[in-house]
Amino acid sequence: MGHPDRSDFRRLWRNVLPAATGTVMEIGCGVGRITHTLDGIFAVVHASDPSPGMFECARRGALGENVT
Repeated sequence: MGHPDRSDFRRLWRNVLPAATGTVMEIGCGVGRITHTLDGIFAVVHASDPSPGMFECARRGALGENVT
């Protein structure tokens, strides 16, 4: 699980927003699995999670500098 989900999401976003270069907000980012995909599509990604521990897991992942 994970990689196929990211591919599906990437394909969906590219079909709906073929030139997605704006800003996106992810609510409930968990460990950042989807955040990594958003990072490669959008210019700015705002990610949040109600659990500080989950958010720290996402932060430790190799997220780009465009992710807050």
